[in-house]
Amino acid sequence: MSLGRPFIELAALSEAAALARADRLAAAPSPVVDLDVRGADSLPAVGVLQRMVDRLHERAPGRPLVLSVTTNLGATDHAACDWLVQQGALVTLAFDGPREAHEANRARSGAPAHEAVVSWIRLLHQRFAERGVSTVAAYVTGVLTVTGHTLAAGADATVGSCVEAGLTYVLLRRGEDVPPPAFLTFWRDAVRVVLARNTGGGLLVEKRLALHLEARGSLDPRPRAESPASCAACPHDATCGSPLLRRYLLEEDEKRCGGAWCATSMGTFDLVSTLLASAEGGALRDVYRTWMAARDAVMARLAPLR
Repeated sequence: MSLGRPFIELAALSEAAALARADRLAAAPSPVVDLDVRGADSLPAVGVLQRMVDRLHERAPGRPLVLSVTTNLGATDHAACDWLVQQGALVTLAFDGPREAHEANRARSGAPAHEAVVSWIRLLHQRFAERGVSTVAAYVTGVLTVTGHTLAAGADATVGSCVEAGLTYVLLRRGEDVPPPAFLTFWRDAVRVVLARNTGGGLLVEKRLALHLEARGSLDPRPRAESPASCAACPHDATCGSPLLRRYLLEEDEKRCGGAWCATSMGTFDLVSTLLASAEGGALRDVYRTWMAARDAVMARLAPLR
């Protein structure tokens, strides 16, 4: 489950091109085949993905396959869901928080209705549970795009909607209509709600925070210039921040430097430093260790594949 590996956009490929990509993956010298795809949002697209997986098993026999799929599943069926679970896929869905915010964002995101997404999340967890896989190890992730509608709903309602939907993993990302300062204010408030829920006995992993903590290499509140995640470590540009975070959080087709992405990334880093140095730092460290234990559960599930 490496961060930052290239992904395949199924919607942009013909079946022949997708199978050619599978052939290239099979020919690579890696002991594990990592297949990361996006756009498996319809039955025809899932069919292409199934044929890619079959091709990989045919061309790379005996080599384990780790499948990551970003999908909305809206135009698929339960058989497609069952197949993903049978493959042990790491599934990421678009989930935009409270019903009102999610529905308002649908025109942009193309996501299914709020109730449908919640149903898919619960069905995935149910199907994984039937195979003896816990909700934590299943690693079903909701990507929540923070828009003006999300800001209006507020951090408490947004985080609460993730819990109500049954999510254990959520990634908050900035929508294009939200300037970095507004996103960072919302994210700071959301992180505090997340920390309160975790210290209260629940488990909700906010992956932006988890990745920033992991990329730092330390839980000390060091300033940016002294951190492994500093600008100096970035191979892209002196203002882009950590390459680990950039590769994971930044869309491949967005290569802008010095703009809103940088402001968001560096602002996030500074907020994490502030939190670690504050009275909340101890709770944050404890929660992060709990999150790392959750990650270990996911890795243990994937270990037979690796």
